[in-house]
Amino acid sequence: MDARFLGLESMFTTLGINSAKTFQMWYNSGLKGRETQDLNIAGCQYAPAQADFTAEFLESTGVIKTMATIVDPNSEPLARGKEVEIKKHEFQIPRQKVKVNFGENDMRKQIIELNKADANARLGGNSPYATVRDFIANRLYDSLAEIPDQHVQRLNFLRGQMFGKHEVTLDADNNQSGIALTLKSAVPDGNIVTEQWYTTVSDGTVTYVESADPILTLKKKTRALRNDHHHGYRNITVEMNASTFFTVVEHPKVLQKLGYLVRPEFELVTSNDSKAQALGKQKLLSMSDELLKEWFKEAIGADELLIDTTIVGAARLDASSKKFVADAIDAFPVGVVLVRPSGIVSDIFNVTPYRPDAQAIYTNIFGGRGIIEYFYNARQREQTWISEFTALPVLTRPGDMYYYNVTATYTPVVSPTGNPKTQGYYEKNESGEYVLTEDTSVQNSKTYYTKS
Repeated sequence: MDARFLGLESMFTTLGINSAKTFQMWYNSGLKGRETQDLNIAGCQYAPAQADFTAEFLESTGVIKTMATIVDPNSEPLARGKEVEIKKHEFQIPRQKVKVNFGENDMRKQIIELNKADANARLGGNSPYATVRDFIANRLYDSLAEIPDQHVQRLNFLRGQMFGKHEVTLDADNNQSGIALTLKSAVPDGNIVTEQWYTTVSDGTVTYVESADPILTLKKKTRALRNDHHHGYRNITVEMNASTFFTVVEHPKVLQKLGYLVRPEFELVTSNDSKAQALGKQKLLSMSDELLKEWFKEAIGADELLIDTTIVGAARLDASSKKFVADAIDAFPVGVVLVRPSGIVSDIFNVTPYRPDAQAIYTNIFGGRGIIEYFYNARQREQTWISEFTALPVLTRPGDMYYYNVTATYTPVVSPTGNPKTQGYYEKNESGEYVLTEDTSVQNSKTYYTKS
């Protein structure tokens, strides 16, 4: 068996992939389905492809319809114009890329393992791969599957951050070796509310703010939007991370409402609040997650409740092991509750890839919005596949997006020094609440915290 000929120098030729057309056919039959597998772009639609990297859209405000003028029979009314406020928003669309290399040493290791597996299987009368060609086909599929998978993960991240944080920040934690920048949406500052429903410390301990009432807050918001015919809307979606949801439903006020649902007669006496909370906790344990979500959706007056469970991986080069490791990141951030119109509220702006020479071996991905190009360096005996996909989910109804930042994490300061007040440290008061400290020097009897 000539592994060098069959495996390395002509992997594509061995599989009959010798042109853009055959590469496209191979990709469509094997990898195209991965473009939608695990993809979460709820509330988004693709905008028409464009040539430049600047995304533009217009946002108009609601218009109050005015009444006709009552005049005497022989008079004419004054002509009135209608002024609609239109805002123009611009964004830069970032390009994402994935690179897959496969060299002589990679193939040699694979062939050695193939021979071992083949010899062991034949002892039992079987073979894991009927031919080297089958082995090459499986190896190529496994290698190139990383490309659509990674683009899906990045698109999930962009959508989750734009919907959950109303902006996307790329940094060393989520885009190592890439560019660092922040892509902001046009959500008005007045649409962003900080209202703590619970606090957490770095060890995961949750403390509920008992004066807060999550259901009442959201119910008032959904009702206000339905009754505001100028800035409001009728079909309402509430979205949050799964961790946020399952923490919020254990809030004392939420448990209390659930308990009163089970025993309505408890409401006759105010002192029954604690009993209702205990009963609500028991009910919570016996309810299925789907039933719990349905009850919460009805309680807050939403038409749709989206609980986000999307986790993406961020590749990071570990300094000690010198290997890449994957850190898990919540696509939709924890501690945020989004109230928005149901349906499409975002366009995924995308840039068409252009190539001056169509003779190259390439395939289109994501409906022609991206591309994978194949290169082979015969001298280095190395195959390379590089993809590009330029896309950004942009909130096209920013004025209709309402955010509640409902939690904060407090981390104890180890060996504090300097002026705690000027450094923005927090301390716990007698009620168990975290407040900014007034101390100008470190008090050894106190524990100081940073807020994030």
